[in-house]
Amino acid sequence: MQLSLQSRSELMFQRAIASGLLLVLLSLTPKLSAQPTFLMGPDPTWVSLTDPLQSPVDMAFDQGAAILGVRVRVTQPDDTARINLQLGLAGTSHVLLTDDDATVKQSGHHLIYHFQIPTTKLITDANDWSHFAFGLQVSITTTGTNARTHTTRYHHADHRARFTPMSTNPTDWATFDIKAYQKAIDQQHSLITIDFEQPTDGKASILIEDANGNPVRNLVSGYDFKAGSQRVLWDGLDHNGKLVRPGTYHWRGITHAGIKAHYLMRFANGDDNTWHSWGPNHSTFEEATTNGKNIFLAAPITEGGESLVKLDTDGKFLQGYRHMHGLGIQRSLIAADDQYLYVVQDGRAWGQKTEKGDWAFDQVVSLVRYDIDSGKPVNFPNASGDVGHNNRYITVDTVNIGPASKNPDFKGLNLIGTALIGDKLYIATRHKQAIFIHDTKTGKQLGSINLPGVGRLAAAPDGKLIAVVDDNKLVTIDRDQNVKALTTLPNVQVQNITVGPDRRIYISDQLSHQVRVLTANGQLVKRIGHPGGKYKGKFDIQRMVNPNGLTVAPDGKLWVVESRWNPKRVLAWDSKLQKVAIEKFGSPKYGGPGTGFDPQQHTHIIADQCLWEVDPQTKTSRLLSIFQEDPGMIDGRIRTPLYFRHFRVNGRTFLIGSSKASFVCELLDDGTLKDVAALSSTTMFAYACHWTPPQSYVDAYYKQFPQIKPRNADEPLVGRNSPINTRDLGGVLWVDRNGDGQTQEDEYSFYPQAEKLSMGYWGTASRNLTLHAFVQQDNRWQILRITPNGFDAKGTPNYPTLGQAIEQGLTPIAANMRGFQSAIIDRFDRVIINSDPDMLGIAPDGSKLWQMDNPWLGVHGSHKAPLPEVGVMQGNLYFLGAAALDNKSDLLMTNSNHGRFFLMTSDGVYVDELFRDVRQSRVFDNQTIGGEPFGGYFGKAEDNGKYYLHAGNYRLYEIQHVDTIQRIAGSMDVTVEKLKVAAQRQREKMQQEKQDNLATVAWMAKPPKIDGMDREWSKEQISWDNAGQYKTEIKLGFDAENLYVHAAIRSDISPWINGGKDWTNLFKTGDSLNIELALDPQADPKRRTSAKGDVRLLIAPMDGKNIAVLYRYKADSKENAVEFASPWRSVIVDSCTQLDEVQIAVRNENSRYQLELAIPFKTLGIKAPIGQTIRGDFGINYGDAQGQVTRLRSYWSNKATALVNDVPGEIMQHPDMWSSIRFEERP
Repeated sequence: MQLSLQSRSELMFQRAIASGLLLVLLSLTPKLSAQPTFLMGPDPTWVSLTDPLQSPVDMAFDQGAAILGVRVRVTQPDDTARINLQLGLAGTSHVLLTDDDATVKQSGHHLIYHFQIPTTKLITDANDWSHFAFGLQVSITTTGTNARTHTTRYHHADHRARFTPMSTNPTDWATFDIKAYQKAIDQQHSLITIDFEQPTDGKASILIEDANGNPVRNLVSGYDFKAGSQRVLWDGLDHNGKLVRPGTYHWRGITHAGIKAHYLMRFANGDDNTWHSWGPNHSTFEEATTNGKNIFLAAPITEGGESLVKLDTDGKFLQGYRHMHGLGIQRSLIAADDQYLYVVQDGRAWGQKTEKGDWAFDQVVSLVRYDIDSGKPVNFPNASGDVGHNNRYITVDTVNIGPASKNPDFKGLNLIGTALIGDKLYIATRHKQAIFIHDTKTGKQLGSINLPGVGRLAAAPDGKLIAVVDDNKLVTIDRDQNVKALTTLPNVQVQNITVGPDRRIYISDQLSHQVRVLTANGQLVKRIGHPGGKYKGKFDIQRMVNPNGLTVAPDGKLWVVESRWNPKRVLAWDSKLQKVAIEKFGSPKYGGPGTGFDPQQHTHIIADQCLWEVDPQTKTSRLLSIFQEDPGMIDGRIRTPLYFRHFRVNGRTFLIGSSKASFVCELLDDGTLKDVAALSSTTMFAYACHWTPPQSYVDAYYKQFPQIKPRNADEPLVGRNSPINTRDLGGVLWVDRNGDGQTQEDEYSFYPQAEKLSMGYWGTASRNLTLHAFVQQDNRWQILRITPNGFDAKGTPNYPTLGQAIEQGLTPIAANMRGFQSAIIDRFDRVIINSDPDMLGIAPDGSKLWQMDNPWLGVHGSHKAPLPEVGVMQGNLYFLGAAALDNKSDLLMTNSNHGRFFLMTSDGVYVDELFRDVRQSRVFDNQTIGGEPFGGYFGKAEDNGKYYLHAGNYRLYEIQHVDTIQRIAGSMDVTVEKLKVAAQRQREKMQQEKQDNLATVAWMAKPPKIDGMDREWSKEQISWDNAGQYKTEIKLGFDAENLYVHAAIRSDISPWINGGKDWTNLFKTGDSLNIELALDPQADPKRRTSAKGDVRLLIAPMDGKNIAVLYRYKADSKENAVEFASPWRSVIVDSCTQLDEVQIAVRNENSRYQLELAIPFKTLGIKAPIGQTIRGDFGINYGDAQGQVTRLRSYWSNKATALVNDVPGEIMQHPDMWSSIRFEERP
């Protein structure tokens, strides 16, 4: 019987298994390694004759019985250069050859000369090869004005200069061990290799498939290669780390010159020369003031960007100020003098939640001051603040609110007005109906003025206080606290008030949305701005919407902030109050979502629920139109999708949006947007609406699910804790059946029979009017496609109901969608799924086309990811778009939680990555997007054929070098012999891996001199790095009094810089050493949260000196407690203090530094733990070059420290991830 090659190999493979030879090898599953497994090291085929400073010249030999093949590879300087060779070969006899005796082949920048010499001209028998020698001369003649010939000889043993002519005497040529050379080549033949041509310096990616086209392994992903012939190694393992079976395998891939993101401009983000957002993301500016020199603006909250800012009179951003943690985030009123910015806050604190049922808490109005120049909070001598802020803020007023409070009927905020006159700050609150007076120097409350109906306050130049009463009345209050009526303003609802240097009064009116100008006597003299308020359609620069805070600048401009989102705008009217002189838009919502560009007119871009026109040449932008009066879809309840894809049909333009729901909207000719359809699961639909969906949905929902409707009238119908958040009720499809763009109860359709319907957390991006979702039935995911049957009489896409669509049929998916977070549809109707541990490519029929390693998925997955490796995706969030590449696929792009963006083809080939990982980024510029980049859009412009990306809070990039992408492909036979070698290599590699989980603290009979040097220290140390980078070495010692630490940080391009202004938050603002210790050895080592005795000692520079901060997480006293908060959670550390007793020495040495510490055990509250073993960890925080933000946390024991975008998460301890620290016995 004749066996095919594959059949014979399979038979040999089965025999090897039967004999037991390969059983252990098949079970090997290696760990992921930072060193790419495909790298082969130097190619033994080519012998280099040059040193690194010379132009490369290489030789290769093919030793046959009758013919010796010799190849000479020379780099050609340019296409016009002429190259001449002389080659001498010798055995027992010799030959002299020239380039005329060779055939020549071009390979990239190289010329390869191939000589073939009968072996009889060199040797008489095989033993003569031991005498083999050769010599070579290369002459390169260049042309042009500086034409010259450069000659170099190689491989000579006569010790003459390399620029002398080649010797013709074979005894002057150097010998060459051709047998050893051939042995090295034969060893290469036992490896599984792939050869390809790299057209130019750049990158390549290769994946392997079996004979049937099934995915086996993504071998090379975006790795750098020089131009020319390349060979890579396959270790014989499949995607799961198992040895493959013998047979024929196919490979395919791409090469390219390296994809680049070329920055063009930014828009709708302040127009300032800064890569940071200039303003707030989670709120809008609401207040404005001046100190006679600068303009100050305030927003109540931000997470990134700035919520308190200083501008010059031309609107240029000068400085930001950080709100203090633990205080109210719903209102911030401001005032300023020459030295301080005063901020009065009110509302719930970050992370503070109100649960259903009876709840109550004290809502505090607090006063903080900041040094205007340094930006630091400045303590008040007579403060009454608590929660660890000691004398850093003033408690102005407190009201107990909530259903179980003393004031159950009190709604809204307490703080209502602020004004500064001299050294007195006036603060008005609703609860007390009073104005409190505070001394700005001490913070002391000097008294109060009772004023029923009190509202906004303003300071007049004559020292009087002007107050708004009952929304439309103005009164004056003199220095003796005499209250006098000034005027009543009919048909006016005062939103805010200020007084100019000329004593004229400026009022922002909530009814007309204008600014009214009054004389000092209260007479109306002017209305500023077009009236009408919110609108949609063509943008009117002089029509304000919700004008709020306002102030008159020193140059006479009137600054006004608008409390609106579409778009966020701060404007300044000229000194004549006739036209808008300055506009500052933004900052975008967190991450910059809701963008997209028109492929037929790529300079038309969507942002902030508006349409903009940008000009990259002039770097300017123009607001064209506003989509809706109230921003958002579904009756304004869903602010914005992540992005929009354009789709045109019958002369109409539809925008297809995706996030927690998929949306179909129509962009009308007047520049407005009309909702058409939406699809989601019931839970995610409510979540997208912030748990308060339209009443039409609420009615339809409880009509469909009456069994879960609350029976008690006091129980809420909506909200996170209401039945609106009930899982596994299937999906919901809304279609605008009557064509009015609004939702009605009968326009929703449900299908609870399909309990598990999902769009993914980040959404499924459809490319046209066919909506996609995933339905899980019988524990198997299936694709749901909802396609309209034309258009109805109203012009609405004629979608079926959700039930009809599901009953028409689903497409089962032949793959596991574990951890599925997002998906996108390409031009070929492939469904690409962002899931864990693999990204999946699914054919229209549901079969799996490809898979790609996709570990550490999403936000939380990225927190466990190691430092980045080339070609290894981490923290993928969602697909930013799909752009046509060639006739085989689209080009896709994803964003990741640490700021890297990845590109891949929709047929499964990894392409490249863009932008720096936030953990490694020491420079914040146009190539750093930053962490949690929850926005952006990628696509191809049809009007010029170029690729564009919107990311980084409305930055615009051209994605270049896509046109250099070329396809490569081939096949290979994998034999049993090659698999044996591959498995043996893997076993040897695994044996080299080790883990060190013990630190020893040595007894020191003589204490070291604390000078930053390690001269008195032994060599014993612990060390760690991150994927070969950021190496840290720690030495530990102790005596009866102190714990001694020496730390050497070997790689930090901005060593020992921390620009933090708050000593309790230095772990967020740059470089620091962190020592975590479990001082109670009896505490459960597996505990996941801090216990009593758990501490962190932080060492960092601040204000030109080094300080030590001790965080004691659980303490009996809460006197020094500090709250660390983010929008969704907060953590309180019971005690946070500075330790002056700790000795600290630092030695800065260019891109490294050394730290040496002496830490008294008494400051930790313990005695020297002689002979004890405790648990703990050591970590280094790395900041950016300016010392403004922490980019990387690198720890010895706990490797799950990738989180750098969440204050509570970075201060939290994880004792279960610590290792043992053993203190020696005293000799």
